[in-house]
Amino acid sequence: MLRLAWLAAFSALMILALNTSSQLELLPANIVAVAAAAGIAVLGYVLNAIGNQSKNLDHLRDFSPYGWAYHHTPLASGADWGGLALLYGFSILFIVVAVVALRRRDISA
Repeated sequence: MLRLAWLAAFSALMILALNTSSQLELLPANIVAVAAAAGIAVLGYVLNAIGNQSKNLDHLRDFSPYGWAYHHTPLASGADWGGLALLYGFSILFIVVAVVALRRRDISA
């Protein structure tokens, strides 16, 4: 876990250091958005990985999108409709938010 934190910190510092010279034009708002998305993905992965370690920690998988998608075996026990509803619900929500946000921006020019 510590190696992953060091890798993330090193990557962030390298991107920030090379931002000006390589003309990436990363704005602070973009960096925060990417960091938030990556943080959510990593947190979901960590919760799923810890939940896989023992039966006592299995409840942590219920808080992870990876657990929603991969926790159940649909051919053996049927579909997990709750997990699918969460995945599809969040997907639709994020698509709507993206459409609304992109309509405000002038991306046609």
